[in-house]
Amino acid sequence: MEGGPERRGPRSQRELATLPDASPDSFCAMDAGAEKRAAVVQKSRKLADAAHAATRGVQTRAPVSEDQFRRLCALRGRSAASWAIWGPSDRDAHIAFTGASDISFPAGGSVELLPHLSRSAVIIGYNPGNAHDPSRAPWSSHHYGAKHGDHLLAEAFRATPCWGAYLTDVLTLVDSDAAAVTTRAKRWTVSEWASETALFREELEVLGGEPLLICLGAATEKAVKKSVPEAAQRTVRIWHNSPSARAFHYNSAELYRLHVHHVLGAS
Repeated sequence: MEGGPERRGPRSQRELATLPDASPDSFCAMDAGAEKRAAVVQKSRKLADAAHAATRGVQTRAPVSEDQFRRLCALRGRSAASWAIWGPSDRDAHIAFTGASDISFPAGGSVELLPHLSRSAVIIGYNPGNAHDPSRAPWSSHHYGAKHGDHLLAEAFRATPCWGAYLTDVLTLVDSDAAAVTTRAKRWTVSEWASETALFREELEVLGGEPLLICLGAATEKAVKKSVPEAAQRTVRIWHNSPSARAFHYNSAELYRLHVHHVLGAS
């Protein structure tokens, strides 16, 4: 496989209510560089402080029922949403994901995956990008490859309680130009906004409970809080995994994992 064999990732020292410990010491085995690790932690502190109250409420993995699974399939279509599971179903959870890893959704993508799914958290993007293709394999969204930074998500949530979380978008408009989408959204009327976000709200209704809403980027966080203001106290933001956010995560799966764990594992 191009890029060499996958490396074995660091094991977490303890499991918090949301994610394993993410102190810099627990990532000493990383080879991304101490200076960049320190920079990531420093940049993550504000988001970690903001997430503190929300992440305290997540205690255990909430199972997904077959009925919920089938209803979600019917709502958005299995190619437009997904679950936070990457690679073969028998993949060793202690092996780190890299840009060369297989991050496709497990073959089949049917109800046999239910034991691995959870509704304790929902990972949310702003809107589907142009890579979205209804003809792709089931649940392929956010499983496209390193070009889109999807391996960063895989590594960030590997071997954590957020593995198996539902993956979706707050908007349905398909466009990879986030700035253009934001500009267009600003012109929507109240009723147009409600219509554009109705599917997202229905997905949350199907999942039920009070899941932690993990937003990819500031625009997503703002849109989620506008769409479901009653969930603002359990809405948190992490950096977007896109290569366009490389100024924050350096396009490094290791450093993105450090960021996500620092934010969601804040105590």
